[in-house]
Amino acid sequence: MFNKKSKLPKELTTITTLSKTLALIVFIVFPFIAFYYGFNYSNKLNNNSISYQNTNLITYDDKFISFKYSSNLYKWSFGRGISLDFIQLNSVPEDKLDLNDRVHISIDIQTLDYTEANNIEEKKNLLLETERKVPQLKYTVTNTQVDGIDALVYENSRDDYEKTVWLVKNNVKYIFTITIFASTSESTNQLKDQYIGNFEEIVNSVSLKDVDPIEVDQLGNHPD
Repeated sequence: MFNKKSKLPKELTTITTLSKTLALIVFIVFPFIAFYYGFNYSNKLNNNSISYQNTNLITYDDKFISFKYSSNLYKWSFGRGISLDFIQLNSVPEDKLDLNDRVHISIDIQTLDYTEANNIEEKKNLLLETERKVPQLKYTVTNTQVDGIDALVYENSRDDYEKTVWLVKNNVKYIFTITIFASTSESTNQLKDQYIGNFEEIVNSVSLKDVDPIEVDQLGNHPD
């Protein structure tokens, strides 16, 4: 073995105070620079992914509820069933129901006896029972608040994607649901990215009125 003498100039192979300082600066500064550009790039990607429009908002207000929804949604005329107020918003006009890919957002206001489950725990148990009966159906369940009231959030993608926010105030049920009807999973994901923000915008803007359950019950089977 023998040491081969370096042919590089001495000034390039000698460790000096200056070289130590430069190495330290590079070691400390470069990670911050990388973090800065990475953070900005991430924000740019996130901003580009928001495709729904919320600049023009329409206020829906009646004696039961008020909320804001984007002008890119169509409000259809709607009927009322027994013990039920029903509001319907859609991604397509009423004469485009033949489209395979569309989004439907509904707001139900019901008395307790109109459908099963009268509180959040009962609703959770009902979802578990449904999963036992239909093994291929799995719900993702979380909690939130709507206008200061505790609410249950559950979603599934067994066939069409569906997400529901469910709550009870003063013995009246409020049920907000977005359903995506799509021909392919790719279309489902595209519509979800485009309209889930609209749905969350509606839920976050909700103001629940002090409703007498008798008033809801008296709606009966008559058109709006």
